[in-house]
Amino acid sequence: MVSSKSSENAAGANRDNVRGNVPGHYMRKKRLIYFFMLTINLALRQTDPRVKQIFLNLPLDKSRSDIQNAIKSDRRFISTDTDTTDLLNEFTYIGLSKDNGVVKSKPDSVEIELTYGITADGSNTKSKAFGDKTILKLRYFYSSRDSVEKEYQNLLKILQPNFKDAGNTRIDTIYSDSPHRRQFKATGMTFTNNKPKFTVQVLNARITDTYFGLFLEYECDEK
Repeated sequence: MVSSKSSENAAGANRDNVRGNVPGHYMRKKRLIYFFMLTINLALRQTDPRVKQIFLNLPLDKSRSDIQNAIKSDRRFISTDTDTTDLLNEFTYIGLSKDNGVVKSKPDSVEIELTYGITADGSNTKSKAFGDKTILKLRYFYSSRDSVEKEYQNLLKILQPNFKDAGNTRIDTIYSDSPHRRQFKATGMTFTNNKPKFTVQVLNARITDTYFGLFLEYECDEK
């Protein structure tokens, strides 16, 4: 038979063991919560991987200068800009891409352009040279209208489930000296993301009566 004093000692030891285990359990739980919140915060600051795939896995979360350097050092891209004396070349890029990205129908050509934009009120331009918006464009050119429509619908299937904010877009004119400029018509959708802040535009374009395009644009604040 166990004495009452021994029982009290055993119970006290058990309580000490429980108390000794609580801090360790609490710290492990706290660390898990911390890493979970850290992961969420990092995810909120990063562009969706599917959007990055659409834009050829370029570093969209970095500055325009970093994106430009990535394009220039990537053998998938060939510059078509012959004016090397233009100061704007330090901030922009125009060329061709050998990579079709997520687009499966083979295009006649793919044009890539990195440029900049300025907000309507110009409120942020004081601290940003040549604009406060980074704009990356991909233009897929086709002789087949069916190919453009197919790829346009595929891109909508990728983007629509991941954006709550989306609106229709229509463009009826372009700035061009082409004699066919009046034939240009484009319809599409613009998707807006808030954290991080960026927009993605997808256009199904009729360039002329016999030539068509799939135009993609990514825009974000300059970093």
